[in-house]
Amino acid sequence: MEYVWLALAVAVMAFFTWFGFRIEPHWVAKDLSRFIGNAQLMTDKGEPVGRFRETRVLIEPNGEMFIDQRRFMRRRDSSVFRLMAESDDPPRSRAVFVMRGHTKDGTPALLAIRVPARSRIAPHLRAMLARPPGATDRPGTTGRPGATDRPGATD
Repeated sequence: MEYVWLALAVAVMAFFTWFGFRIEPHWVAKDLSRFIGNAQLMTDKGEPVGRFRETRVLIEPNGEMFIDQRRFMRRRDSSVFRLMAESDDPPRSRAVFVMRGHTKDGTPALLAIRVPARSRIAPHLRAMLARPPGATDRPGTTGRPGATDRPGATD
């Protein structure tokens, strides 16, 4: 009987381990300026480099996205990317957005970020794709620090 309980305990631990690796982290700030999702770095030709990793994203008003990826037993990798496109064929109940930027060593790269399709951030990212380059989230700003679009304001 002791072996049955031991086997049951091992099976429960294996299930929780499997379940823990299947869960994808996701969180969105109320103002839609920050979110967490899974992202995979790709070469500039679209070939995957590594696996999907937990990624924090900060969206700036000018459309730049500061990406902070969690690495195992190493420092975080931070880079700046711009939203480029949405995937035509994402996995079931997911939305995948492709960003273009540079890695911290200056190499051109793409980043595929995966979020739940029903997430509050998905429509916001689609709206960012529809905006012309240089447009901002906030009225009265051009996206440049210290610059405004208000009449009578100076740069």
